[in-house]
Amino acid sequence: PLPRVPDLIFNLVKPLPKKWRQTATLALLPSLSVACGKVSYGKKQMPLAFQVAVYGKAGSGKSQFTCGPAQLVQQLIGGNDNHYIELIDKYERQQERTVKDEEKIDVNQLRSPQVLGFNSSTIMLAKYLKYSNKETIMLYSDEIGETLGASKGSSFLDLKSLLRKGYDGAEHTFAYKERDSFRGKIYPRISYLACGTPNDVFKYFDDNATESGTARRCIFVEHTKYDQIIPEYWLDNDTFLLVSAEIQQLTRYAGNVHHEQIEAAYRAYITSLQAAWADDEILQQMVFPTAQHMLRATYLAHVLNHYDEQKVAESVAFGKWVGDYFIANFMNHKYAYLHKQAVAADKYFAPSSETTDKQLNEQMFNELNTTFTKHDVIRWRRSHGLSDDLSILYRWRKRGRTTKNNNGEGYLKVS
Repeated sequence: PLPRVPDLIFNLVKPLPKKWRQTATLALLPSLSVACGKVSYGKKQMPLAFQVAVYGKAGSGKSQFTCGPAQLVQQLIGGNDNHYIELIDKYERQQERTVKDEEKIDVNQLRSPQVLGFNSSTIMLAKYLKYSNKETIMLYSDEIGETLGASKGSSFLDLKSLLRKGYDGAEHTFAYKERDSFRGKIYPRISYLACGTPNDVFKYFDDNATESGTARRCIFVEHTKYDQIIPEYWLDNDTFLLVSAEIQQLTRYAGNVHHEQIEAAYRAYITSLQAAWADDEILQQMVFPTAQHMLRATYLAHVLNHYDEQKVAESVAFGKWVGDYFIANFMNHKYAYLHKQAVAADKYFAPSSETTDKQLNEQMFNELNTTFTKHDVIRWRRSHGLSDDLSILYRWRKRGRTTKNNNGEGYLKVS
């Protein structure tokens, strides 16, 4: 169930049927992160960027309803985009001395458009991102299948590397040979919202995107069909004015946000994931991506709540909900591939600590009771000066040496 959300999100999704409020909330994350685009978090000043892909059957209303509130926010934050594009184009021509002196543009007037198409070329994005001034921008596509067709075989339209860097705010170098293209380093901050059928979404975010990490940064959102006829998504005038004013307020926020209660909740969330996934090698590698989604969503909610100290616990609950949704849906689609890759990758690694400590692991196995828990393993390892690493539990199960108890809380020796 959807936890208590910031008032802005509530006002945006309340016209929708309850079954779509969850998906619409997740689809709002990218555009709201752009509204707060001058805000960063953490020691590395990471962007509050969100990357979301909504999938549903053709004609199910995913772009109209699940993405409806997001489209409204995009209109509000991108209202001046045509003006910014015109200024940048004039400034570029000015540099080529094709603009009259009285039309000259001051570089301080320039700002990147806030909302761009998902099928933009990397050259075009470079042109605008260099004027983003460390603000988050977003890409949008109401039909990612069109992007698939346009980008086939074109390196200029394959944005996956840039999307990955944009999520992290990491350095990206453009070095195209074209005379008119930008050459140099930028630090992109990119959110996106993409819609499409399941086939198109997972064709774009394919196995290669999973391997490279692009897909791990994306929240996959399932839009389900609604059997009843409902009116077009719309806000009444009073709510629209309230939403518009709040979006305008968010654009004024800037700087790096840090809150110790949120950081403590983040650390506790990581600990809980590590404990829950101790015997699953595949889920173990997803601890950090899941926790990052949780932390970002918590900080975004904190900003949307206007830094209200009385609502920090609500912001944390919202962040955990986002993290839990991300990993549940991600694993529905990607677990089998990650498992296959983990098996294939084993041959490339040097002997592990298991090989080095083979006798010690065998001693532990022999000294544990016929039935035992992960806490028994931790106690045994600590008594022998070892870390709390529980990966041996996965390997024992993989080799058929142990099995889970019927109650699911412990392990039973098989051999």
